[in-house]
Amino acid sequence: MLCYNISNIISAFLVFNMNKLTLSLITLCIYLFSYSSVFSGSHSNQSGQGHQAKHEHEHEHEHEHEHEHEHEHEEGYSQHAAHVHGRAKLMIASEENLLEMRFESPAMNLLGFEHEPETTQQHVMVKSAETKLKNPQTLFEFSTKAGCKVTQIEVEMPFHETHKHEDEHSEINASYHFACMNMAALKKISVHIFEVFPLTESVNVQTISASGQKAFELTSHNHSFSF
Repeated sequence: MLCYNISNIISAFLVFNMNKLTLSLITLCIYLFSYSSVFSGSHSNQSGQGHQAKHEHEHEHEHEHEHEHEHEHEEGYSQHAAHVHGRAKLMIASEENLLEMRFESPAMNLLGFEHEPETTQQHVMVKSAETKLKNPQTLFEFSTKAGCKVTQIEVEMPFHETHKHEDEHSEINASYHFACMNMAALKKISVHIFEVFPLTESVNVQTISASGQKAFELTSHNHSFSF
């Protein structure tokens, strides 16, 4: 009987301890599972945020690149749009008895080429064009009664050492200053650039004077305007 009771007590003790051990193992497994889930979720969330941040950065970089490309394209377009073979510009301003003129043209209109002169003939053509531009009496004709006399001339050639160009398009500019005895008598200006430089097809004229601003489009058939 005593042995039976002792056996029951030992069995109960073992069952109790096994239950405690089982409970401890279950608790430990739940804890480890919970920890694993939290760590995995945190890592997944950080990874997702990192991937999203990387994606946003790449998107911003692509957007900036596209914007810079569009900006460069617009600048390039505006520069080339202003440089049109056959066309030239003439700006004229007057104040009291002074008259200033600035002529701007692609080199193609005056030389027939825009690159650095390579042959002896091309060097001669550059020199000839510069000489013609320094003789405004053959390029412009004013009302005789105005009595306008040239006082200063400046010609900018693209192939001189001081005016070397980096762009593939070359420009030739010339500035003229006149002193007029009677500005009020200056009623008409005729432009003979079409005769001197036949490759010039049109000249856009813009004038500023006491009477206001005016704009004209001249051609070889219509080369005079009222000032």
